[in-house]
Amino acid sequence: MSGVRPGRRRPAEDTVARYGGSHDRDLDRHLARPDVDAVIITTPHDTHEPLLAAALEAGKHVLLEKPLAQDLATARRMVSAAEAFALTTGVLFPTRTDPRFVRAREAIGAGAIGTPLGVSAHYLVDKSADRFQDLRPQAVVEAAYDSARLGRAIVPAVPSAGGAR
Repeated sequence: MSGVRPGRRRPAEDTVARYGGSHDRDLDRHLARPDVDAVIITTPHDTHEPLLAAALEAGKHVLLEKPLAQDLATARRMVSAAEAFALTTGVLFPTRTDPRFVRAREAIGAGAIGTPLGVSAHYLVDKSADRFQDLRPQAVVEAAYDSARLGRAIVPAVPSAGGAR
């Protein structure tokens, strides 16, 4: 099942072809479906708050792609909204469960490579090229922030640089 924002029909069609299901651009119709128990919100983070509210009001469990919100005040409102419902809401940090990074963390924890002095991570993402057409400077900053978080997820003892946590 894939909800689609305008201009993103091709990735939705590719997802449906690969995994099955259907896609629909109408959010209200999508959320009204009785066979949809949960939604994953992967839109830009400045759209998360109204989408979370709509999903919760529709009685759906929600998993949000990181970052949660564009600022602390919005994040706090979203947490308060989620707490008002007897539904499960969470934030997805995909690299924490990616098998490649889990294996790396286990190997480091077992002492397989000695004591790490730092981390530099590069990995390929299996996404179509059109997903990256609307990159903005903010996306580059977020990618750098994610790299710092990734290093800390693999090697938790690495000191934080530049305030990334």
